[in-house]
Order: sequence, then C-alpha cells, then structure tokens
Amino acid sequence: MERLRRLREVLEVQHYAQRHAGHVVVVCVAGPAQVTELRLDLRAVVALGVRLLVVHDGLPGKLPFPGTACPPKVATLQALWDAGRVPCVTSSTPFQDGAHLARELGAQRLLCMGPTVPPSRRGQIGLREIPAEARARNPALWTTLEAFASGPGCAAVVLARGAGAVFAELFTHHGSGLMLGHALAEGVRPAHPGDAADIFLLLRDDVHRGAIRPVDEHGVAETLEQHLVYVIDGVVVGTARLIPHGDRAELSRFATLPRYRGRGRARALGEALIDRARAQGYAGVFALSIEARMWGFFESLGMSPADRATLPESWLAGYDLSRPSRAYALAF
Repeated sequence: MERLRRLREVLEVQHYAQRHAGHVVVVCVAGPAQVTELRLDLRAVVALGVRLLVVHDGLPGKLPFPGTACPPKVATLQALWDAGRVPCVTSSTPFQDGAHLARELGAQRLLCMGPTVPPSRRGQIGLREIPAEARARNPALWTTLEAFASGPGCAAVVLARGAGAVFAELFTHHGSGLMLGHALAEGVRPAHPGDAADIFLLLRDDVHRGAIRPVDEHGVAETLEQHLVYVIDGVVVGTARLIPHGDRAELSRFATLPRYRGRGRARALGEALIDRARAQGYAGVFALSIEARMWGFFESLGMSPADRATLPESWLAGYDLSRPSRAYALAF
C-alpha cells in the first residue's frame, strides 16, 4: 500500500510538472523565514522546470541565489532562468513590488509568505471576504494584492507559509495556503479528451477512502463522454458523471478540489447533470453515497430517499449491496 501511495504521488507531481514547466512564479518573502527549508523548497521547484523569481526584504545573504537590481531587467532574468538559476530581488515592500513584477512578467502564481500572511489554511476566499482587521494591519498590501488578483490574465494570488509551501502549491493536488479569488472565468462544460488525468486526480482521494468505487485513469478515459467538469480559468476543479441505466440515469463521481468546495460548484455540476438527463429523455435520475454529507447534497437537488431495490436492474446487477449506501431518486 505504501509503495502504491508513493507511485501515485510521483504521477501527481509529473502531471503538475507538465502543467507548470516554463511558467513564471513570483515568490514574495517578508520577515523571518526558515531559510534552509525555503532553499530546498525553491531548488525542488526549479528542478521541475518552473521559472522562479524571489522578492524579499533582507534574506539575500542567506540564500545561495544570484541577486539582481529592482526592478530587474527581463533579459537578466531570462539569462538566469535559462541557466537554471533563481534570481532574487531585494525590496523594502516585497509583496507590493512582487505583485507589480508578477503582472509585468505574466506570472502564473504570486505566492506571498511572511508574518503578515493569515494563519496557514487551505482554501479560497473572495477579495471582499478579507477580514477588516487584516486590511487594517497593512492596507497598502491588501490594496496592491486586490488590484493584482482582480486584473486581467492573473492566475492566482496565494498566501502561504511553512516548509515546502511553494512545492505543495504547484505540484500537489491540494495546493497550499489560501488563494485570493477574483473575477474568474468559470463554469460547467462536457469533459474533453485531455481532461482524463485531471478527473482521475480529482477522484483519487475518494476512491482511496472507499467513497467512490475504484477506477483508474484508463477507466475514466473510456467513459469520458459521460462526465461533466467544472472549470476555473481553464483548470478542471470539479467533476461528476451521468451513467445510463435503461430509462433512468445515475448521478455519480462527484469530486471537487478541496480549495474550491463550499461555493456551489458541486451543486452546479449536479444541476447540469439533471438537465442533461432531461434533455436526453430519461424518466428520472438516482444517486447513492455512503457519506452523510452527500445525502443532504442530493436532497438539495430535489431528490428524495429511495429503496435501493427499486433502482434499475442493470444497476443492481453490478452493485455490491453490502456497501452502507443510501439511495436518492428524482422522477421527471
């Protein structure tokens, strides 16, 4: 089991390495930092093909990376990146200058690390949800980050701290720290051929916990036309599947990245699946889960508790009835 876990982690890193290779990430560091761990973190990220720029307020003597003037010349940065180096810029206002540099360089991520960052937590909050006390402590910082996060072409601002935070943000499924939301292009669409790996990663934790029946990436690819995905700025963050069973269809494989939960995205997927089932002429839909949180979710979609024995025979023939699942159904 431990070997399989490590293999899954390797495949996960490879998946995200392909996504981030060649992209620019700006890391802003303010105040005391665990320099040794930051050094290892940055080296691991660079080894996987990311172009890092570090903006800091006094760590350069302890970081074995080449310094450059602020604002740096793009040609200088390009030469250092081509050599596999991490250019460092000293600034008295690293978050503000880092935000400006990230915009100028078209960075994929702006990571802000330091004592003014809120306590480490994973997730996503909207810009209007930033606590008033946080704004009051450093209004210039939040004004700058808000302007950056709500501007065009900005992928994300992430507030993080702790050893390995940069690597975890870029190369793990769950990310690291708190993402500041902005005016994102998001919505539900049918799955595309290139989405199979993303869908598999979304399902993996639930499969491991036993909440979803086992499936591998090949199995996802074979049923891709049955999946819908929720996409934010081109990134797949949620998925669900509609499985035909005679005159009814099953809603299944609901999964959302932890960072993006609790904001109605799973609900949007469920409603879209129900609309698809209606449009395809099914008489109704049903769903099952062993998790209590999903029971309330199905009821919120207008579904009612159902006896599993009343579900389609084709479903009953392939299901392990020893699973402690509850069924819900909706007739059209």
